[in-house]
Amino acid sequence: MGQLIDDQYSVSVVIPSFNRAKTIWKALDSVLNQTYPIAEIIIVDDNSQDDTETVVNSYREKHPNITYYKHSVNRGGGAARNTGIELSKGRYIAFLDSDDEWLENKIEKQMKLVSTLKDKNIGMVYTGIYNVYINQGNRVSKYSPNRYKDIMYGLLCENFIGSTSVVLCSKEALLAIGGFDVTLPSCQDWDLYLKIAERYDVVGVEEPLIRYYIHDDSITGSSTKVITGHDILHSKINNQLQLQKKYNSRKITATHSLTLGRYFVNKGEYARARKYLVDAIKTTTSVSIIVKSLYHLIYRSVIRRSV
Repeated sequence: MGQLIDDQYSVSVVIPSFNRAKTIWKALDSVLNQTYPIAEIIIVDDNSQDDTETVVNSYREKHPNITYYKHSVNRGGGAARNTGIELSKGRYIAFLDSDDEWLENKIEKQMKLVSTLKDKNIGMVYTGIYNVYINQGNRVSKYSPNRYKDIMYGLLCENFIGSTSVVLCSKEALLAIGGFDVTLPSCQDWDLYLKIAERYDVVGVEEPLIRYYIHDDSITGSSTKVITGHDILHSKINNQLQLQKKYNSRKITATHSLTLGRYFVNKGEYARARKYLVDAIKTTTSVSIIVKSLYHLIYRSVIRRSV
């Protein structure tokens, strides 16, 4: 466990990486260009087989606050982030995927929110996102996550925060919840956000402060893992809803179905998408969810393509 730095506003950056030698330099440059002082940068190499270590070492020669740690076997992104948490010395930890970039004032704006909201027990600060679609000529879309007034309700419905590249968390909060649950086959980030929101205040900066690069790898992978992760998390959420009885459980369930429906639309698995989108419509009376589900069913031709 890293010895904490005395500065109560010190920030450690954790960059998990696996075979990202061609992109990690952009992530590192965006951290080094931050307007807020970064105490340390911890790169956790999840047993890459490319030139990641060589690229990182070229930076370490000029920047002594960069630490490099390599797993002896590939353990996954959640485990790499947990290693970074364990090694870190900052009071706050910001995660950055090795193929994403921060805008230069990201950490400054997040830490300004932390320092001005001293009456709150801040566990996490998120930001907006610039989505960059590499296979569409680097088309950029702006995403603002501040769609829910009730943060806990929003997270029960969906992972509206998105990538771990947007969040800055207190180390206290991360240790209190036990870090990322590496037993989950998917949704490890969403699970972490929920657990922090249960115990701490979560706030956001609406302004997009990261560039999140979307490529083929972003939507490929095991559908089984995605569904299993969602099912496990949905079960946890249902148990919580039965205890609290505060929120509309049918609307939350419908939102989960809508999320999976959209996921399968993006993967081109239209028959599976249709199942979840129809479930969403049947489960709720929410006009918003029904309209969104119908949009994917009709406008995006899911019904026609699944027949």
